[in-house]
Amino acid sequence: AVAGVSGLAPLSPRLHRHGRRSVALRSGVELEGLSSEGDALEADAEFLAGAIQSYLDQEWCVQDCHVAIGQAVGAGYIEARTSKQLDDLTSVMMYLGEVMEKTDMGDAFVGPWDVANACSDLLMARMGRETCDCADAVSIVDGGDAGDGAAVGEGGGGGGGAGQ
Repeated sequence: AVAGVSGLAPLSPRLHRHGRRSVALRSGVELEGLSSEGDALEADAEFLAGAIQSYLDQEWCVQDCHVAIGQAVGAGYIEARTSKQLDDLTSVMMYLGEVMEKTDMGDAFVGPWDVANACSDLLMARMGRETCDCADAVSIVDGGDAGDGAAVGEGGGGGGGAGQ
């Protein structure tokens, strides 16, 4: 293992063809409860699109570019989960950041990686996972109660989402 890296992600031993053990890194946060297909995937994408638009509108001011940003996030999320087959939060967030870099952000007061990070926070809340107090998107969209309103909705098997 590389010095200082072992504390960052869970490690699982794997046998080499010579019988020696090697270490494989696994994702820290898998998208548990969020589907990668069908109506549930569409519901999660719609949640993200609506939540991002709502967050930007509430944090700054209502702007047409927020609708386009939300739509790009929703489409990027579907692509990440289907054609890219990404199943962990970090990979999805990185992909959404790349998508947002290619998206016309218009007059938005945020950048592509601000949006990608907000998506990460919203997905954590949607899975019912704990988010930090600094997760502005979750607290603004959800009124500060990430556990109820942003829980996994139709997309994963819980209550209604903040964008629904």
